[in-house]
Amino acid sequence: MDLGITEYDQKEKRKCQKKKKFLLRAYIAFAAMFVIAPASNAMHIMEGYLPAGYCVAWGAVCLPFLIAGFISLRNKVKENRRNLVADRHVGSIYFRDLITEDPVCDGKLLPT
Repeated sequence: MDLGITEYDQKEKRKCQKKKKFLLRAYIAFAAMFVIAPASNAMHIMEGYLPAGYCVAWGAVCLPFLIAGFISLRNKVKENRRNLVADRHVGSIYFRDLITEDPVCDGKLLPT
Protein backbone atom coordinates (compact mmCIF):
# COMPACT_ATOMS: atom_id res chain seq x y z
CA MET A 1 0.00 0.00 0.00
CA ASP A 2 1.61 3.19 -1.21
CA LEU A 3 0.82 6.25 0.92
CA GLY A 4 2.59 8.63 -1.41
CA ILE A 5 5.63 8.99 0.85
CA THR A 6 8.67 9.16 -1.37
CA GLU A 7 12.31 8.82 -0.50
CA TYR A 8 12.64 12.59 -0.94
CA ASP A 9 9.90 13.16 1.66
CA GLN A 10 11.68 10.87 4.09
CA LYS A 11 14.96 12.74 3.59
CA GLU A 12 13.23 16.07 4.15
CA LYS A 13 11.61 14.72 7.31
CA ARG A 14 14.99 13.55 8.65
CA LYS A 15 16.54 16.91 7.75
CA CYS A 16 13.74 18.71 9.59
CA GLN A 17 14.20 16.49 12.66
CA LYS A 18 17.94 17.21 12.67
CA LYS A 19 17.24 20.91 12.43
CA LYS A 20 14.79 20.74 15.35
CA LYS A 21 17.35 18.88 17.46
CA PHE A 22 20.00 21.47 16.62
CA LEU A 23 17.67 24.36 17.50
CA LEU A 24 16.72 22.69 20.78
CA ARG A 25 20.39 22.32 21.69
CA ALA A 26 21.05 25.93 20.70
CA TYR A 27 18.16 27.15 22.87
CA ILE A 28 19.43 25.11 25.82
CA ALA A 29 22.96 26.47 25.36
CA PHE A 30 21.60 30.02 25.14
CA ALA A 31 19.57 29.56 28.33
CA ALA A 32 22.58 28.01 30.08
CA MET A 33 24.56 31.18 29.41
CA PHE A 34 22.16 33.05 31.66
CA VAL A 35 22.18 30.37 34.34
CA ILE A 36 25.97 30.23 34.51
CA ALA A 37 26.45 34.01 34.23
CA PRO A 38 28.77 35.53 36.84
CA ALA A 39 27.39 37.71 39.60
CA SER A 40 26.88 41.31 38.59
CA ASN A 41 25.77 44.47 40.30
CA ALA A 42 22.02 44.44 40.75
CA MET A 43 19.93 47.35 39.58
CA HIS A 44 16.64 47.16 41.48
CA ILE A 45 17.02 44.32 43.97
CA MET A 46 19.86 44.91 46.36
CA GLU A 47 22.71 42.45 46.12
CA GLY A 48 22.34 39.36 48.19
CA TYR A 49 18.72 40.04 49.05
CA LEU A 50 17.19 37.40 46.79
CA PRO A 51 18.87 34.00 47.25
CA ALA A 52 19.79 32.00 44.16
CA GLY A 53 17.53 29.14 45.25
CA TYR A 54 14.50 31.44 45.15
CA CYS A 55 15.42 32.60 41.67
CA VAL A 56 15.64 29.01 40.44
CA ALA A 57 12.41 28.03 42.19
CA TRP A 58 10.42 30.97 40.79
CA GLY A 59 11.93 30.36 37.36
CA ALA A 60 10.75 26.75 37.52
CA VAL A 61 7.28 27.87 38.66
CA CYS A 62 6.87 30.39 35.82
CA LEU A 63 8.28 28.16 33.04
CA PRO A 64 5.06 26.16 32.38
CA PHE A 65 3.09 29.41 32.06
CA LEU A 66 5.63 30.85 29.63
CA ILE A 67 5.51 27.70 27.53
CA ALA A 68 1.71 27.68 27.57
CA GLY A 69 1.69 31.33 26.47
CA PHE A 70 4.06 30.68 23.58
CA ILE A 71 2.02 27.68 22.46
CA SER A 72 -1.17 29.74 22.65
CA LEU A 73 0.39 32.53 20.58
CA ARG A 74 1.67 30.04 18.02
CA ASN A 75 -1.80 28.51 17.69
CA LYS A 76 -3.42 31.93 17.30
CA VAL A 77 -0.98 32.85 14.54
CA LYS A 78 -1.53 29.52 12.77
CA GLU A 79 -5.28 30.13 12.91
CA ASN A 80 -5.08 33.65 11.49
CA ARG A 81 -1.82 35.31 10.45
CA ARG A 82 -3.27 38.79 11.04
CA ASN A 83 -3.40 38.08 14.79
CA LEU A 84 0.38 38.43 14.86
CA VAL A 85 0.23 42.15 14.07
CA ALA A 86 -2.47 42.78 16.67
CA ASP A 87 -0.55 40.84 19.33
CA ARG A 88 2.59 42.85 18.59
CA HIS A 89 0.70 46.11 19.01
CA VAL A 90 -0.85 45.01 22.29
CA GLY A 91 2.54 43.82 23.56
CA SER A 92 4.26 47.08 22.67
CA ILE A 93 1.56 49.17 24.36
CA TYR A 94 1.72 46.98 27.47
CA PHE A 95 5.51 47.27 27.58
CA ARG A 96 5.34 51.04 27.12
CA ASP A 97 2.90 51.30 30.00
CA LEU A 98 5.19 49.22 32.18
CA ILE A 99 8.28 51.35 31.63
CA THR A 100 6.72 54.81 31.67
CA GLU A 101 5.17 56.63 34.57
CA ASP A 102 1.62 57.77 34.00
CA PRO A 103 0.92 60.68 36.37
CA VAL A 104 -2.85 60.23 36.15
CA CYS A 105 -2.76 56.55 37.09
CA ASP A 106 -0.11 57.11 39.74
CA GLY A 107 -2.34 59.69 41.43
CA LYS A 108 0.16 62.52 41.04
CA LEU A 109 -2.26 64.79 39.15
CA LEU A 110 -5.30 64.04 41.27
CA PRO A 111 -6.23 66.72 43.82
CA THR A 112 -5.64 65.86 47.46
